[in-house]
Amino acid sequence: MHSYEIHKIINNPDPDSAYQPALDRLGETMIISDQILPDFNNNGAPRSTAGSVKVYRLIYDSFNHLSGMYQLGQTFTGTADENLGKMCGIDATGQLIIASSDTHLFKVYEWNSSTVQWDLLFTPGTSHAPPPGSVVGGFRVDTTLDNILIAYVDYSNGDTTARFYRRSGDSWLEPNYATLQDFGDLFNNVRGLWLSDTKDIAGFPTPIAVHLYAPPMTNDIYLRITALAENAATPYGTITTYDNNATDYAGLSANISTNGNIIAVSYWDKNDLVIKLRFYKVDSVPAWTMVHEEIFTPANNTYEQSGSIRMSDEYHANGLPKKFAMSATYTLSVDLMYGIYKLSDDGTEYTQETSFVEKIRQLADELPVMNGFLDAAVNHDLNKVVTTIVGVDPDANSGPPFGPIVQESVPQPGVHSDVIGNFANEGLGLVVFVSASPTPDPIRRTTSDPPVPEITPTTPPSPSTTGRVIASVVVTGVFLAILALIFFL
Repeated sequence: MHSYEIHKIINNPDPDSAYQPALDRLGETMIISDQILPDFNNNGAPRSTAGSVKVYRLIYDSFNHLSGMYQLGQTFTGTADENLGKMCGIDATGQLIIASSDTHLFKVYEWNSSTVQWDLLFTPGTSHAPPPGSVVGGFRVDTTLDNILIAYVDYSNGDTTARFYRRSGDSWLEPNYATLQDFGDLFNNVRGLWLSDTKDIAGFPTPIAVHLYAPPMTNDIYLRITALAENAATPYGTITTYDNNATDYAGLSANISTNGNIIAVSYWDKNDLVIKLRFYKVDSVPAWTMVHEEIFTPANNTYEQSGSIRMSDEYHANGLPKKFAMSATYTLSVDLMYGIYKLSDDGTEYTQETSFVEKIRQLADELPVMNGFLDAAVNHDLNKVVTTIVGVDPDANSGPPFGPIVQESVPQPGVHSDVIGNFANEGLGLVVFVSASPTPDPIRRTTSDPPVPEITPTTPPSPSTTGRVIASVVVTGVFLAILALIFFL
């Protein structure tokens, strides 16, 4: 019987930075970007830096215990104010990685086993960089990195501009329709963005994009579903339940399964004071029907955002994902409900396999360490999940815990330190959850791989002599919801 173990893999003593990870399909290769957080004492104003990214190989023994990790290839450091790696991603095989760039929009690297380095494979170049006054807000990619949907934000008004790139050989090109005004209008004022793998639609491999649209100067919110087809971006069914002024809910979040058949929507119900998670399944029309609902009651009925949902790519016969992870995102929490859930064999109910906070407490000797702020990174079956820890450093046994971020679905004009809580504390570090056998590995491994250091704690992704990466978008009023562009992979 396997159960989840927790390992502290990246310690972060810097209160101004955070680490954003992504995992390959097997959870053996992990890319990490070092991000500089917004200035929470100045209305969440963005800060800029060069940025840096590292890739690690995680080592597991024969019983799936995490036994070590080492850096794979070189460290990437951006130029001045490039914000390299504000968001990062990796393909299923671990052979391709992607990092956002405010000077080149994004950069794709390929692993070269001969030189044991990452080679730059493609970048759109400086002509595709965000215009002055705008920065990359985030991107979504499919698991093959064949499709890239990326957005940048204008900080003067919160407008977003989306660009879509499709792989052609060793290049990524924009289809003609993605350069037209209609496409720009469709993805303007994005407040959350997700992308599936491709599915066959009219004989063409087509990814499905899901995003939240918030018209300016209103409290309205709309969930849009779009097929990024060969020659057009077309609606792919609708879920109109959430197309209103959001008076009944807050913290609206969504995601789409890798196969493009399930959309998960979570939100805070203002009337019932619970978090509701609903799964919708598509048919051939396409029409979306709710097929399952989960309800979570936060501890002490305190306000909580719904957080983000990550689904496994293994499915029950009824179409539901066999596992999902719910993580506190854009909030900091000690609520036990955040964690990993598994579907029953008959496909009727989910039960929690592990609570992030419960395990974090064990790791920290019951010190008040919190989970949250950035989205979790998962492998394909959710047997390996990387998430953030904040608050007291378990190694130092000092410092107060972080406070929660309270934010509506449609942000207010500013996010101030008095509603964020104390960020003058330890930074956002990383822990990894691994589903492993309780049996220890009796085999002493021999390998030609580089030396494997101890798991606790490793060096951060960004050397102290290099700049850090800007936070994965910004957390000012209009910009906090745009943080939902960051999400993972």
